[in-house]
Amino acid sequence: MQDNSHMARKSVPECSDSYFHIMNRCVNKEWFVNELDEVWSIFTTHLNYCIMAFEIEVISFVLMINHFHMFCRFPLMNRAKVMHHFSSEVGRDLRKPSDRINRTFGNRYKVTQIANDITSLQTVYKYIYANPIKAGIVENCLEYKYSTLPRKLGFFPLDINVVNDPFIQENNIQQHLNWINDVPCDDYWKRTAYQLNRHKFQMPKDRTTRENIIF
Repeated sequence: MQDNSHMARKSVPECSDSYFHIMNRCVNKEWFVNELDEVWSIFTTHLNYCIMAFEIEVISFVLMINHFHMFCRFPLMNRAKVMHHFSSEVGRDLRKPSDRINRTFGNRYKVTQIANDITSLQTVYKYIYANPIKAGIVENCLEYKYSTLPRKLGFFPLDINVVNDPFIQENNIQQHLNWINDVPCDDYWKRTAYQLNRHKFQMPKDRTTRENIIF
């Protein structure tokens, strides 16, 4: 697989009806200095403000030890304004109790536009929620509290004003959880991650069959 990490990312247009995957990582891939409970509180405070003030729609949010993933929409086509505010405020609050005087995040956030087809949306959705499992932190997605999924299902307080989850069927929750907990092989995972480093997500292909990789 060609490494295009050194190439400039194309500009992702604003779009009122598209879904986006947004990710940002700490500078030098360092861990957050603060305890994750405190980091989660900082992120949720400012994310809830953005939901209220800028009318964004958040489906999924997962906080990892040095980065975050967000799956969302910007109906008012104000992504640039929202993310500037969000990144600035979160970064400022994360620096307060530490000795870090420079920026918190390594680079500008990465944003990828997701096509409005169910397979692409489900792939990105599962990728986000399966991150803690893939990282070896937990074996079950419900065990990871820095995620909106177990909070939506009542295992932890729901402290982010997320929209209704379009992928959860109330009469089939266990099957939904089994699907997320079934993490793809390394090659499929890496190919999906590669697509989420591009400006527009395209379904990753199997090396041999060239068919879409279905999570």
